[in-house]
Amino acid sequence: MKRSDGAQSRIICSKTRVSPANSLTIPRLELLSALLLARLIDNITRCLSKELDLSPPFCFLDSKVAYYWIRGEEKSWRPFIQNRVNEIRRLVPVGRWRHCVGTQNPADIPSRGQPLAELVNNHLWFTGPDWLSIPVDDKQPALEPPMPPECTLELKKSPESRHTLLSNNEITGVTNLLDIQSYSDVNRLFRVTAYVLLFIRKLQKRDQDSPPTLTKELLNKAETLWIQSVQSKLELEVKFKSWKAQLGLFTDEMGLMRCRGRLKNADLPYTTQFPLILPRDHTLMCLLIKQAHERVFHNGVKETLTQLRSKYWIIKGRSSVKSFIWKCSLCRRMEGPHYNVPPPPPLPTYKVQEAPPFSHCGVDYAKPQDGEKINRHYQSVDLLFHLQYHQSCPFRTCSRHDFKFFPSMF
Repeated sequence: MKRSDGAQSRIICSKTRVSPANSLTIPRLELLSALLLARLIDNITRCLSKELDLSPPFCFLDSKVAYYWIRGEEKSWRPFIQNRVNEIRRLVPVGRWRHCVGTQNPADIPSRGQPLAELVNNHLWFTGPDWLSIPVDDKQPALEPPMPPECTLELKKSPESRHTLLSNNEITGVTNLLDIQSYSDVNRLFRVTAYVLLFIRKLQKRDQDSPPTLTKELLNKAETLWIQSVQSKLELEVKFKSWKAQLGLFTDEMGLMRCRGRLKNADLPYTTQFPLILPRDHTLMCLLIKQAHERVFHNGVKETLTQLRSKYWIIKGRSSVKSFIWKCSLCRRMEGPHYNVPPPPPLPTYKVQEAPPFSHCGVDYAKPQDGEKINRHYQSVDLLFHLQYHQSCPFRTCSRHDFKFFPSMF
């Protein structure tokens, strides 16, 4: 408010809002406060413009991240940020926003809380900082604070950014160039990456004489790029130091991390002596496990893990292989559960109903036995009687097993 004795500043209205229940980052909450300020300024301006001659208002923020979100007109943010920034720009022009120090921002008082006895004598709350009385041209310096790195986290990925991945004949971000989720075979993934490398070399006019076909060098380079991309996240793990001490990790001449073992003096390939370490929670691991599982013709966990560890060492590889084999449709179909044994039939009638002795009996001959009697060799057999209703099995010895001797045994 301008007067004859100078400009003065007074509080007219204030508004606060409780933070949303869903968890939001602090920069997003600061942006919501800027949206609340823009709506409040627009409402007050429309109400007072009928009685007073108002100049365009200036809005001040102490959040550098929210300030650059509003000022970054040439950038495209994510939907949550972009929708609120568009509304803020519609209510208050971009050129009317300024940045201030947090200690000189009266809006921090309601958010931090203050007793009423102290709020009555708070000069910052009722009149604002002292520099508000300075003319508008001198309020904001020409130099603006540097853009914080948190702003780039909300940038929306544009298709144009995928074409700027060339640097010294290398792909700096292979995961940004190819979507690994679109591939179900690791060999196809490596071949497509190798074709991309071949295309890059042709664009850079370095290998004009080489044939336009894939070579073993390009395939190995494609595999190396993917391994480097996956291993770059290993050092961020909490247990990386313990893994390094336990597995003896070292970096080879290609920049790949390998494991030391006890096979250094064995007559084995270098990749088997020192396998590459890989995390378990990456899509590339599923593709490698699938390749090893198919090479051993869908055998079990032991065979698949042995084939896999001939070149790679996956953290918690056994559990990863078990989980993959459990989801393998071919293995589930061919190695399903066995057929259940049919239920036993009911017992026959002669086993469960009472009857007189010898109502149901069975007769059978046992194995012949050799013997001697008065310097004479003879052969005898045992005749067994099985009684159904008695727990007994009498037998008789029969010198011959002809039919005419059978009745004499009773």
